[in-house]
Amino acid sequence: MQDKIKKALNEREGFQVWWRLLRPHTLTASFVPVFVGTMIAALDHAFHPLLFLAMLISSILIQAATNMFNEYYDFKR
Repeated sequence: MQDKIKKALNEREGFQVWWRLLRPHTLTASFVPVFVGTMIAALDHAFHPLLFLAMLISSILIQAATNMFNEYYDFKR
């Protein structure tokens, strides 16, 4: 029975489930502001590569976690 449901919903196993939960198309909303801020800092010669990487990684992880929480609470509701 569950196999029929998974097939009907086009659900897959493993990594593809996690990738779908991340909603990669929404991750641009997290890294575009970091890039814009970095470009403004580069114009003032205040670019710090480690700070850029830290902000980029943290913003992507925050967006991914937000997407997963949203999926979870949508499922619970």
